[in-house]
Amino acid sequence: MDGHEALRDLEQWIQGCSILLDPPADWEPNVRVARARFDARLRRRRRRTRFWLAAVTATVLACVALAMMRPSRAFAQKAGGGTADPLYRGRQLWDWAAYVRSGPVLLPRLAADLKLVEAQPLADPGAPQVVSSVEEAARLGGFIPLLPHTDVSLSPPRLSVFGPTISRTTVSAADLKRLLTQADVSDQSVPVRWDGAQITLQMGTTVTAEWNNFPDEWSGEIEWSKLTLTQGPMPVIATPAGFDLAAFTEANLRAAGMRNRKVALQLSGLQTTAPALLLARQTQRHIAVLLVNLYSFSLVYTRLATLIEEFETREGADYDHGGPPVERMTLVWSAPDRGPNRMYVLTGTLRNPSDMFSLDFAGALTNLMDLATSIY
Repeated sequence: MDGHEALRDLEQWIQGCSILLDPPADWEPNVRVARARFDARLRRRRRRTRFWLAAVTATVLACVALAMMRPSRAFAQKAGGGTADPLYRGRQLWDWAAYVRSGPVLLPRLAADLKLVEAQPLADPGAPQVVSSVEEAARLGGFIPLLPHTDVSLSPPRLSVFGPTISRTTVSAADLKRLLTQADVSDQSVPVRWDGAQITLQMGTTVTAEWNNFPDEWSGEIEWSKLTLTQGPMPVIATPAGFDLAAFTEANLRAAGMRNRKVALQLSGLQTTAPALLLARQTQRHIAVLLVNLYSFSLVYTRLATLIEEFETREGADYDHGGPPVERMTLVWSAPDRGPNRMYVLTGTLRNPSDMFSLDFAGALTNLMDLATSIY
């Protein structure tokens, strides 16, 4: 009897619980609302999953980077001595993972290729005029030059004003085809109408600021034995009607050894690419190029810049997976969102050349990009 009474009590308890689960009398099923609630819960779960995956991936990449790349003595001294912001060191690791580790695009045939576009000067700029102040440079140049902002105590730069230049080059379609064949590029066309086309490059007045023994902002150690900032109006390039300058630039990049067509297309679409290539012919070193993002300190804007690395290679040299030492770096970019469109060329000669794939090189690149974004 006791067993029957216990069973009856359990049955009554179950029925009571079931009544609590019954919907209200006026309730009707709504598939749309239920689906919306389900999708909202799914999105929240996916966001949490992506966040943790990103955090775990970033941690693993940082650990792998530190394990694979032994920091050199110079980087260890910078990271351990001084008042460096930990976020700044994190940026150096990020730049190593994003730009340095992937490696630049080598242009082994650049010197031979640029002979095709060797420009003949039509107007002589004359000797540069040294000035004593930014105000005097603005009066002679016709615009107010902008300089990097830094908290490091520096001596004033040596300012010079260069007059405008005009140069012209004649395209040889046969020579360009020959270089493309030597570079084993078969999917790049060279229209017949390019042959004999004349390209005129006009550079306006430019202002150059030079510093010697320029220190790193955070460590205070001398990073650059020489730092040069050149700025002026965007160059004006005149071509015959219907001439595709972007396609011509892409063909020259690929003839110079750039195998990645996507990168060549991206570079050829930048206004600063042609001037950057012309800058490269001023050196006898080997050349590599890379696209980098310049971020403002407030992350309000970002723009693409062309990075040119100059290095020496020695036959039979063992670089211990660090790549050849980079001796000089150049950033070329434009700023159309800050008044009249202007081109900037920031060149730094490293006091201690850094291996192409090292953390030291990442630190120098971070420093150079920070200087570029601090120009105001």
